[in-house]
Amino acid sequence: MSSGGRIESSSCKAAWRLNQKSGSAAQKLPEAEFAERFDGSTLRLLETRNDGLVAFGLGMTSRNPLPDFSLLWFATRFDDFLFLERLVVEQGVRRTGIASALLERVLQDCREKGLSSVCCQVHDRPANREAQAFVLARGFRAIESVMLPSRDIVTMYQRATATATP
Repeated sequence: MSSGGRIESSSCKAAWRLNQKSGSAAQKLPEAEFAERFDGSTLRLLETRNDGLVAFGLGMTSRNPLPDFSLLWFATRFDDFLFLERLVVEQGVRRTGIASALLERVLQDCREKGLSSVCCQVHDRPANREAQAFVLARGFRAIESVMLPSRDIVTMYQRATATATP
């Protein structure tokens, strides 16, 4: 796990490749834009197996807000949170608990930093039903549907980091 600061560019490149291959259609980004988000993330989780990256998560906290539409949207509504910008798992290893384990690491990191909640967005248009089911099953609650500047429609979700929350 890496949390903030510079990370070797090979990790960023591997994450970008995985993002392009296994991320939803809405998550695909040009390499330079992805690298900007990767470098700007205050939380980076990288999961490898057999010397290859199979999953990663990127997050930004409300304490270091970047000019990101969704992060700023949440900042007007919540204090002390982590915006889980993306969580991507290679298609061949999905439904094996990797995403759940990464989310638990996110929640633990947030508790250690005194952050009270985790927020994320999931696309409705184009639809990402797998991600919608994942966040709902892990205690996130839908707040509101929002049209992004890209004209995509997303639902904004939030959950507390407290251990008593499912």
